[in-house]
Amino acid sequence: MGKKQIKSLDSIRKVKRRVEHKLLQKTGVKRVGVGVKVTDGQPTGEIVITAFVVKKRDDIPVKDRIPRQIYGIKTDVIESSEGYVIPQADELPECKVHYNPLIGGACVGPARRFENNGIMRGTLGAIVIDARNGQPGILSNFHTLAVTNDWPQADKTILQPPQGTSRIVAHLTQAVLLENEGVDAAVANIDASVGLAHAIAEIGTTNGSASAEIHTRVRKRGVATGLTYGKIQYTNVTGVQVDYTKFGLGVKTLSNQIAICADPPNTTFSADGDSGSAIVDDAGRVVGLLVGPDGQFYYANHIENVLN
Repeated sequence: MGKKQIKSLDSIRKVKRRVEHKLLQKTGVKRVGVGVKVTDGQPTGEIVITAFVVKKRDDIPVKDRIPRQIYGIKTDVIESSEGYVIPQADELPECKVHYNPLIGGACVGPARRFENNGIMRGTLGAIVIDARNGQPGILSNFHTLAVTNDWPQADKTILQPPQGTSRIVAHLTQAVLLENEGVDAAVANIDASVGLAHAIAEIGTTNGSASAEIHTRVRKRGVATGLTYGKIQYTNVTGVQVDYTKFGLGVKTLSNQIAICADPPNTTFSADGDSGSAIVDDAGRVVGLLVGPDGQFYYANHIENVLN
């Protein structure tokens, strides 16, 4: 992209943030994001503000119709799933596999048990360095490592693997679930005795982080579906509803998410257990942190919001 295009994209995102709440109040609109306009089923290459609706209708009152342009920015309307993102923690063979040294893509989870003696499991997205003290840490989701709001008073021990013969690898230090910022993330400082591989299984070493860009090809390595490939379809998607009811947190509406679709030959990008996976572009840069699917797209936090 040239400088002119980058400035234009920034302008589109600013306008989208300015008007998204009004658009979400219109009949049938579930989400609002930024993506490439689609005409007759084909992408035009033009980046626009996109409204996600369950079903396009001709009987929408004029006041509830999406304008063709907003402050000079063109719009698009697409049909989208009405489903929620519902994080789960199914038993998986990978969640009994030991990784020594510890590596991104491994199965991790808290030592404490939950309702009905339940175990929480998810994916170690990446090993990060705490800027405050230089200590290495596990990066994953809030709903994978912290799980509930009472985590500061609870056992903070993190296990790898969380099933079978486990070992203590880290202790939870930070965890946030922020709707407006669109962040579902947690960090656990890794114990000094644990060996580390600063890489992600099946992907290799990473090359820092970068902003997610529309139509970028990405990959992730998760404990449920392994190494899969996808493409970023939309960014800055607001209105993504995540059902954390089973964790006692209710339904949260996340802003500013990345929407990914599976890229052939993959027919799926993620499944239950992949939560917390790092989303990596072809240059080896981490661009997002996976939350989960809603039946159509696979949603992830923007990595810059997570790190901030």
